[in-house]
Amino acid sequence: MSALSIRRFEPSASAYEDLATLWTALEPEWPRVGRIWATVDEADHADGPAPRFVAYRGDTLVAAGEFSDPIYGDPGTYELSMFARPDAEGPEALARVHDAVMAELAPRNPKTLIAFVRDTRPWAVAFFEQRGYSADEQTAFSRLDVPAFDAGPFAERAIRVAHAGYRLTSAAALAEEGDAWKRAYWELDGAILADVPMLGGFRPRAFEDFVRDLAVPHKFQLDSTFLAMDPDGAFVGTSRTCSIAEVDDAIFAGLTGVLRPHRRRGVATALKLASIAHARENGYRWIHTLNEVANPMLALNEAMGFERRYTQLTMQRVLP
Repeated sequence: MSALSIRRFEPSASAYEDLATLWTALEPEWPRVGRIWATVDEADHADGPAPRFVAYRGDTLVAAGEFSDPIYGDPGTYELSMFARPDAEGPEALARVHDAVMAELAPRNPKTLIAFVRDTRPWAVAFFEQRGYSADEQTAFSRLDVPAFDAGPFAERAIRVAHAGYRLTSAAALAEEGDAWKRAYWELDGAILADVPMLGGFRPRAFEDFVRDLAVPHKFQLDSTFLAMDPDGAFVGTSRTCSIAEVDDAIFAGLTGVLRPHRRRGVATALKLASIAHARENGYRWIHTLNEVANPMLALNEAMGFERRYTQLTMQRVLP
């Protein structure tokens, strides 16, 4: 049997297909396609190669890992994406990839490390616990059966929202009128994210970075990004979903939220109804979403019929 080889990821069509195949086997609800992963890398790492390491045995990818600078936490917070085959050599390969990632991170003087693990993979939870990580947050993965969804019980709430003077529109419709809406949406997005439970709190993004992300399909899609405006025309809420190319049956929910003064008026429900209607009109079977268990949005999703499938644990390690 060939030895386990740990090396820096070298971009190629076959290397991206290896990544996507392993990832999708482990995360079937969040599938990836090699050529799209390559395109995302080009956008996210335009200033240099992705800080990613892989473990191969012969021609078989066993584990992979990388780090990124997230939109939450204090400076020095880094997010790790680590995944491996769930067989006997998975932990060994992941350990060596983790060591390579940590060596790459060392010159950056990391303060806090974050990694995400399903509660259905106890060996992976144990892997991080053995390295000083602890489960500090829980996020529920849920999905909605779109064709089976009944909007009837929520219709009266949506009508009340309209009668109160709120208006819903899509980002695609706003874009037809120019770019003026983008700064107001950026301000709304930041205000909502500041209220979302996340370790270390939300780290605001520069307006230029936000505008760049608006053009990245796996982050924003204008026709499935909905905004609520109050009677004065100010943005007060949003709900967005994104599809993944070559994934025909599912669409993925992103941020849904409403500014505090406009909560408990049915605005979030109306926005969710718009997202669900868009999914149905475009033939999707499922809407997938993640909600931190303390986030009231989880209760709304469950009331609308989202079914919890597993819990994602946020593993955190604070370095000395």
